[in-house]
Amino acid sequence: MKHLLQRAVRIAHRRPRLAGATLAAYHGRLQRALDELLKIVPDSKPGLKLQRIIKRFRQNLFVCLTDRTVSPTNNGSEQALRPCVIFRKVTNGFRSV
Repeated sequence: MKHLLQRAVRIAHRRPRLAGATLAAYHGRLQRALDELLKIVPDSKPGLKLQRIIKRFRQNLFVCLTDRTVSPTNNGSEQALRPCVIFRKVTNGFRSV
């Protein structure tokens, strides 16, 4: 699963240079690869839980390939939160009554 998601991110980083039909072809390949992964029967409870979650949110996994405005990573969100994290570390956390 990790390699499949990494492959999707690598493709999404190349989006500006790829045609729409090429992106659609890549999306189809990734969906088929995901189908193959989901055929594997997990032998542990956490594995079953992960498989259930992947099946539930499957339509959201490769949105970065179907919508060019969606970023393939959450780096922008992480950077936006960084000032708040620094403040929390410097002040030894947020305090409440």
